[in-house]
Amino acid sequence: MHLLSAIDFSFLEYIYARCLRRILKIPAAFISRISHATVRSTAKVEPLQCKVRRRQMKLPGHILRRPPDHPDRLCLFDPDNHLTNRIPPDAVRRVGRPRTVWADTILPIIQKHLQLNRDQIYNLAQNREEWYRETERLCRLLSQELQA
Repeated sequence: MHLLSAIDFSFLEYIYARCLRRILKIPAAFISRISHATVRSTAKVEPLQCKVRRRQMKLPGHILRRPPDHPDRLCLFDPDNHLTNRIPPDAVRRVGRPRTVWADTILPIIQKHLQLNRDQIYNLAQNREEWYRETERLCRLLSQELQA
């Protein structure tokens, strides 16, 4: 799984808004001059990027709450250290190629948004309610950024 870029998200938001317009019978943006944000607020839905980011952030918390010997956790992280990525022994990544380890793509984003180090992220993930509360807070911030 690779991380979606801003260009990918803008295209997905366009498709999402286009589908909402068809459902709500709103003409295309170049005809009606109604923005995508207005269409989303009319439909009472959040931006697609918020939904994707929410799910991307909930999954690491779910995996980190698993026992240390669980296969899902062993597939992503070393058994000795809870947030050291497990890299396959034959993994060779050419220069410019996207990272092939999922934890390498999502953990830096979580660190950036939560402004926590990996040990703090691990401790936060152990409490499901706090992890979900932080995930929802970040999704609200992202939604406000996208609305502006």
